[in-house]
Amino acid sequence: MLPVLTTSATRCFRSCPRLYRYQYVDGYKSTATSEALSFGTLIHKALEVLWRDGDFSIPPQENQYDYVRALAVMIGYEAQWGKPEGVLGVEVEYTTDLVNPATGSASRTWQHGGKIDAIVKGWVVEHKTTTEDIGAGSAYWRRLRLDNQVSNYLVGARALGHEVNGCLYDIIRRPMLRPLFATPVESRKFTKDGVLYANQRLTDETPEAYYERLVADIADNYYARGEVVRLEDEEADAAFDLWHTGRNIREAELAGRWPRNPDSCMKWQRECPFFGVCTGAESLDNPAAFERKARGNEELSR
Repeated sequence: MLPVLTTSATRCFRSCPRLYRYQYVDGYKSTATSEALSFGTLIHKALEVLWRDGDFSIPPQENQYDYVRALAVMIGYEAQWGKPEGVLGVEVEYTTDLVNPATGSASRTWQHGGKIDAIVKGWVVEHKTTTEDIGAGSAYWRRLRLDNQVSNYLVGARALGHEVNGCLYDIIRRPMLRPLFATPVESRKFTKDGVLYANQRLTDETPEAYYERLVADIADNYYARGEVVRLEDEEADAAFDLWHTGRNIREAELAGRWPRNPDSCMKWQRECPFFGVCTGAESLDNPAAFERKARGNEELSR
């Protein structure tokens, strides 16, 4: 059985071949999880339940502030869009041939696969969380014209026998409000009347109070949904991108060389978790920093 080439894997390779090697060849992942990734995963699971069962639930969280933040977002989401209807499948996996668009021949090196968030009649559905502007005409929406994930998922849905016109892109803007915590004792300042300065606090904000602030802040502009379609030439461009990325990965494997890309060492104001490995300051054998993945493509069941 041929290995499966996913959108996540191709994005990783294009970002940095050395990172691809660590994650998809050596099979490592960082033990650290960013706040944005944790919140995105929590919301994604809640959306999975909502789209599958018609109701959502937020699993208990060690951090109650994380729980109420996700709860406020999901209540707002359901108020904005209502309960999903006409759902044909949720978390739908596909595997199909990786086809050379120039010849129509299937690859003897790779299969193409992935997992689609949901499928409704005529559309695949993709959920995203972001802190970017998601208003109509924003850079976020314009960039989707070049997003190969949409094209790849259309191929996958059709391989499963679905007739799809495009992708229903479903975006949630992550709340930037943070809980208010007590001012450290050494930093507290009082007026001559013994009253704490207005911008300082004696106690932590309760999760309940934080939830109320979130509900008041969340509005329509936290949610956006749009239909992303592909013209025939756009699907062809995406197919060529996928095919040639697969070839580039294979060439790197055969050469046993995985070039570094220093331009990707910092992304989204975060340092790559493998930066220390590349610079020699960290080891993949450190269990406090890295662990083995169950499989290369963790989103898939194999």
